[in-house]
Amino acid sequence: MKTLSTNQIQHIEEFLISQYNIKYQDTRDEVLDHIACEIEELMNEGKEYDNAFKIIFNKWNKDLSPHPWIRYKNVPSFLGRQWIKRDIISIIVCMIIGLGIPYLLSSFIVDYNLANVLGSSICLTSILLGGFIYIKYFKVKGYRISQLKKDTFSYALICLFYYIMFKESFSYKLLPLILIFLLYQVYYIIEIQKIRSLSKL
Repeated sequence: MKTLSTNQIQHIEEFLISQYNIKYQDTRDEVLDHIACEIEELMNEGKEYDNAFKIIFNKWNKDLSPHPWIRYKNVPSFLGRQWIKRDIISIIVCMIIGLGIPYLLSSFIVDYNLANVLGSSICLTSILLGGFIYIKYFKVKGYRISQLKKDTFSYALICLFYYIMFKESFSYKLLPLILIFLLYQVYYIIEIQKIRSLSKL
């Protein structure tokens, strides 16, 4: 059974960096493993390394090319597609919960004049979460983590704006929006934790 040499593996890794700009090690290792296995399979079927290399990279070209959606424009397509599916589902769930809870509790919120307390609490929680995640994972690099950190911090800044603008005058109508932002942040934090736990394996 033929296996790739250290030089051949290094050649594949350098090609991933130079041709596809896969700069983060965790992603590169995952792709490298798949590609190396497929090249070895072809070599065991009688193909030479150079020929197998060309065949496999032609096969993977579309998946390794940057994703066309602007949010993931520097991310290999196969990763971008996975993330878009998860993000869309989370957006729908966050919107349903974010719109539903204030609606279901509307009479309670209005009767007890809780809009200001809830609005301030949600904004402050969002601001603290955004700052905490940004500081905790400041030096952690990766396609997904970088995007999630940026999004979490962005929502914190939006909530800071709302807090400054409506500190003493939150209305019931603003609660769904800021609650949705907070729920997005919670989803992003869960995603970051998943990525971090997988990288420790």
